[in-house]
Amino acid sequence: MIKLFNKSSSKITYVTRHSRYLNVGRYLVILSPDYYWIKKEKLPVKSISKAKKLAPSVFEGSLPKGNYQYEVRKSGDEFIIIAYDRVEIADRLKEIFPTKSTITAVYFAQDLLGSIDECVSIDEKSALTNIDSILVQVPRKCSNTTSTINDYLDRINLNSAKRVNLSSGGAELFDRKDLIILSTLFGVVALSLLLKYISYKIDIKNLEKSRAKIVKEYNLPPTMIQIKSIKRSLDKKFKQQKILRDRLYELSKIDLKRGEYISKVQFDGKRVDLTIHIADNKRAKSIKESIASKLKIISDALEGDNLHLRIAI
Repeated sequence: MIKLFNKSSSKITYVTRHSRYLNVGRYLVILSPDYYWIKKEKLPVKSISKAKKLAPSVFEGSLPKGNYQYEVRKSGDEFIIIAYDRVEIADRLKEIFPTKSTITAVYFAQDLLGSIDECVSIDEKSALTNIDSILVQVPRKCSNTTSTINDYLDRINLNSAKRVNLSSGGAELFDRKDLIILSTLFGVVALSLLLKYISYKIDIKNLEKSRAKIVKEYNLPPTMIQIKSIKRSLDKKFKQQKILRDRLYELSKIDLKRGEYISKVQFDGKRVDLTIHIADNKRAKSIKESIASKLKIISDALEGDNLHLRIAI
């Protein structure tokens, strides 16, 4: 068990999924990374509010079943996106702390301990490390570090950190009577939930492998947002090409006489520049009338035997 210090009458407590606290008291909780999912992505937006709207797409298909909330932090030209199940976390904390305890505030470890730049021991089983600005909890055996989580808890600054909202009520996280009932029920179904959770993790891992294989095989971008952006761009190009094809088909039906032919066709995305070599200058009028019945002529000019037309697309 981690020894904690008292600050503003609340014990600052780093909580993992296997933590258990038997002493009744007031706790300020720091959630370890195994309570939430986190990704670092470049998004086609600049503001945090707009990035938050895209957060569900970033995690699309990679989360277990649940009702997720999302938090977004800026990291250079990228965004750190956190997905968490508020109800699932609240239920976990109710199991970890005694019934008469009070949880005064909850924070993500990413927000309060994100400055960690070494492998830090949590307990005999776990350690924390920083990988590309993302705080990750790893097995303790991976490191021989002498640094402990207590070294960092003593230096925590709560002033600028954002709390995790797990309830709409006051300071206490849960009702005491409800906790007794919920704790009893949790004890009955704990094994079933654990098996389902393991099954979810296996299914998610298999889906991620299949997705990664498809992305690699077809050289696709890594996120659904980028794929949809490419699709929109291709749809736009397809519509432009279809319009151009239809206009050129109409132009191909111009009734040209012997010795007359189209000598030049240029397209800039909005209009077609067309040059027709005509056998007789008197033919210019009838050719323009034929085209104008189906297409809009922006401008025209006759230079010798060449009729220059600019046509709107």
